[in-house]
Amino acid sequence: MNNFRYSVANAYSRVVEPVNLHEGPGTSFNGSQIPDEFFTAWDFIDNFYTNNPTKHISFLEIGAYKGLWALALSEFCNQKGLSYEYATVTYMEQDANNNPLYNVQKYYEDNNIKFNLINSPSQDKSLLERLNPRYNIVFIDGDHSYNMVLEDIAIYAPIATDMILFHDIRPKQPNPSCGVYLAINDSGLELHEEIVVDGDWMGIGIHYV
Repeated sequence: MNNFRYSVANAYSRVVEPVNLHEGPGTSFNGSQIPDEFFTAWDFIDNFYTNNPTKHISFLEIGAYKGLWALALSEFCNQKGLSYEYATVTYMEQDANNNPLYNVQKYYEDNNIKFNLINSPSQDKSLLERLNPRYNIVFIDGDHSYNMVLEDIAIYAPIATDMILFHDIRPKQPNPSCGVYLAINDSGLELHEEIVVDGDWMGIGIHYV
């Protein structure tokens, strides 16, 4: 998967904005990810579909920011010869930094790949009517407050068929600005993988359905 790291960085640089990819605890991709955590998560995704072969991956992301995960999905599936589709519930007006996501949407559409962008806060069950009944992967990275994460889990976790991913599972202790880890625990989900480079912040968790 070494070439995957650089193909994602190149795609991001073309579609969103230039990025200097580095390894280690520092962030990249506009500060949105720790590269070693992000690409390790994709290693786990790769291992999962090596052991559970598929021809198609559907991916739902709650809170997409600038579209890095959508671009990574595209690169991953193109390299593996898989068909794919992407959907996100992202409240675009909440943060002007989200706007490059429209570039990623155009990139998908130019390549005749389904890209469903729902511009809305995620805590609305009626949004399920605008989504597929099921997605192979659901990635929850919206509002990180405890109650909002609980709501996102209640709404979107049931439509995942293969795995549920979470971003910012650190800090583990109760925190008014980031209650992701506590919400996962209190929802009854078990994290089968906890990918953490710096134990004090960020981190990616994976629950296999």
